[in-house]
Amino acid sequence: MRLKRATLVLLACGLMSASAHGAEIGQFKDWTAHALNSNSGKVCYIVTKPERSQPSNVNRDDIFFYVTTWAGQANIAEPSVVTGYPYKPGSTTTISIGSETFSMFTKADSAWVADRASEGRLIAAMRKGAKMIVKGTSSRGTVTTDTYSLSGVTAGLSSIAKSCG
Repeated sequence: MRLKRATLVLLACGLMSASAHGAEIGQFKDWTAHALNSNSGKVCYIVTKPERSQPSNVNRDDIFFYVTTWAGQANIAEPSVVTGYPYKPGSTTTISIGSETFSMFTKADSAWVADRASEGRLIAAMRKGAKMIVKGTSSRGTVTTDTYSLSGVTAGLSSIAKSCG
């Protein structure tokens, strides 16, 4: 269910069209909050792009990190990443924030945390951290490292919890 719901959100957002992102709730330093109405109800999310992607000479589509919540389920915050390339089948992605490390399962060009407890720990680390490093392996075997700023994530999360609460 988690994968299906997250996939629907990413498809609904359109990712490439600014008008398809829904209404912008606000800009919170390096994170932007949006809300949109889907067939299953209101969806709210914050999104950011990496500050740095390595290797820099690799051809990739747009790269995003999302945290999504749904109306009436504001206590659930689902992190996901769109990496700009198809992941190596069966691979995992790792996220590092300070000394904490998290694992995400992959499908196509996206990755999610496997369980609610890990999602909660990741969100807590994001709130406390300054930088987040996401490492993944493409279907061609290229290892990528994307560095994200966490500046504004706490305010952004509060905003979507209020908007979709």
